[in-house]
Amino acid sequence: LSVQDIYAFSDSIDVMRYCIVVRPLPTETYHLVATNKVERDEWLVLLKRCCKPVHPAVRTIYSITVRITEGKKFQVHHKDSAHHELYCDIVIDNEIKAITGSLKKASNLFWKEDFIFPDVTKVKHGVTIIIYTRRSKKSERESVYGTVFLPVNEIRSNGPIQEEWYEIRKENRHKAFASLTGLGSSNGSLGQLRVGLLSEEHKVYSLDVYQPLIDILMEFRHDIIYSMARKSSDVQAFVRNLLRIYEGIGITLTWMRSLIDYEVSLLNSVIDNYMKMNGKEFLEEALQYTIRLICEQNLHIEVESSRTSTSMNDATLAAHCAELFDYVRSIWGGVQRAKNKFPMYNQITLFNIHFQTSSLYPHIT
Repeated sequence: LSVQDIYAFSDSIDVMRYCIVVRPLPTETYHLVATNKVERDEWLVLLKRCCKPVHPAVRTIYSITVRITEGKKFQVHHKDSAHHELYCDIVIDNEIKAITGSLKKASNLFWKEDFIFPDVTKVKHGVTIIIYTRRSKKSERESVYGTVFLPVNEIRSNGPIQEEWYEIRKENRHKAFASLTGLGSSNGSLGQLRVGLLSEEHKVYSLDVYQPLIDILMEFRHDIIYSMARKSSDVQAFVRNLLRIYEGIGITLTWMRSLIDYEVSLLNSVIDNYMKMNGKEFLEEALQYTIRLICEQNLHIEVESSRTSTSMNDATLAAHCAELFDYVRSIWGGVQRAKNKFPMYNQITLFNIHFQTSSLYPHIT
């Protein structure tokens, strides 16, 4: 096995959360489910250590990002809309990598879901998005609604991710993809799906090559770090990488404290990304009641005027807004109730930073 044959499955659906995929052969796949994220990551590291050792001077890492944004012109019968829902499988080189959430079947759909696969084998064939339709009350698949296939030469390499519209076709053995030039033809089209794809390639060197950089980070050379941040094309990604390095070294809190005396704007970005990276478990705990309620009731509340039906009157739109506000209040209530479950390490980190910042900048509230 290579390290790419063992990976974490996307957490996009509850039944596959904290799941490890082991794929010894293209036709053989095993799924191992852990009880939480920490346990999954620990097993993932242990299993990867058992893989075939690879010690090249330079290793090439491939990653791919798939964004499912929205769909339009889906074929909907009146009897389908109340009892059916749609979701997508993300398939890379004939292997299912992730599953989107389910939406009530309608002519226009809005997913806006991003899937990032950080360490995959180089894509040989392409990405297939399979759209399924099923009854809302049933968990099993009903049937394939249609597919979109994007061959490897259609996948953008590096640069910002760009979204384009692709026609949805009936599944066929040849998986012929719909190019942009075919959007004007309705022959065989089941609607259109807006998809963004990005393939990235990175070079990873042996640890000794990075040692000078590690020494700079360990010495808290903020002048050099700040200069690197200003030259970075993506400051947020740069900060996230710094946080991962300091987390691995075990001195994140010490580094964050040291930023108070140097550069407040960089500290704000660090705190923001730190909370995003470490607060996910807390948010899942806090929001799960409301999210489960919305999913069980199969709610669809639309308040964006450009996405609502032309027949919707002001009273109906106001009722939608009121219902949406009720669920927003429920979410904030869940956050308030779950505050005691917020990770203690994060509480200590924020308390120390707040205390020191207040002492140095008493005019900032």
